This record gives sequence, C-alpha cells and structure tokens, in this order.
Amino acid sequence: MHGPSVRSDGLWVPWYARIIVLAPLRYIASPLDLIPDGMLFFGQIDDLSMVSYSNILLKKNIDPVALADCRDRSEKFLSQKGKDRMTFAIALSAIWIFFLMLLAICLIAATAST
Repeated sequence: MHGPSVRSDGLWVPWYARIIVLAPLRYIASPLDLIPDGMLFFGQIDDLSMVSYSNILLKKNIDPVALADCRDRSEKFLSQKGKDRMTFAIALSAIWIFFLMLLAICLIAATAST
C-alpha cells in the first residue's frame, strides 16, 4: 500500500518515511556493520554516513509543509519550560533506566550460567 499516513490536522507523512527514520537507528544498534565499530574513526564514519543519507532521503520524501509543521512543533516544545518538558525528561529517563537494567539482568544471567 502506497497511501499516505494522514494526521488529524490533514498533513501527511508517507509510511516509508517512518521506515527511513528507523533504519539508521537499527543499523547503529546492530553489531553487524559494514565497518566494525571497533576500528577507530572508520567504524563510526559508516554509522554517520547512514544517518546523513537517511536525512537526505527524508527531506526528499516528506511534504515540505509537514516538515515545517514538525519543526515548528519541536521548537515550541523545546521553548517550553516547566511541567510538560520535565514530564517528558522523566519518562525518557525511566525508559533508558529500564532497558539498562534489563540489559544488566541479561548479562548477569548469561555470566552466571557459564
């Protein structure tokens, strides 16, 4: 299906643009890279190039009006002070702490079984 994903305000973002956003994140998190991250400097260059290329693809595939609206919303959110921004920061921190604890539990369980 090649139809757009329509938001409530009438702006649309194609479904494949969402995949373009997730693909570089998946590539960076994956242990399988074209150039291993252990190689100093060069290992990070391929990650950076993947993010840069996806940014170029996003700019070509997203409606400029929708992109401008997203920028306006993010600037508005970042300029806010107070409860909404603090709630977001706490929720994001809680998610990171949860996944780090889950990783630690998995690593402890894996080393205990050997």
